[in-house]
Amino acid sequence: TENGDLLVSDRIDREQICGKKSTCVLEFEMVTEKPLNFFHISVVIQDINDNPPTFSQNITELEISELALTGATFSLESAQDFDVGVNSLQQYYL
Repeated sequence: TENGDLLVSDRIDREQICGKKSTCVLEFEMVTEKPLNFFHISVVIQDINDNPPTFSQNITELEISELALTGATFSLESAQDFDVGVNSLQQYYL
């Protein structure tokens, strides 16, 4: 804009731009005419938790005996989360 503010014209999807990289930086050059100036601009795109974990199936059924020992573990399918860092799926349990 004319006052020097950076205007976002569309939704920014960090994962689409930078994938699983831990840092996401957009860099570009800008030139003004009056007065003539050159600027190097770096914009750091921060991740938000905008992608929920997904599973290949909506419902998973397990049969667990009432005789199962405390602390017994049962395999669940892996979930996929397109967010990165602290916003990505860390663990899940029942």
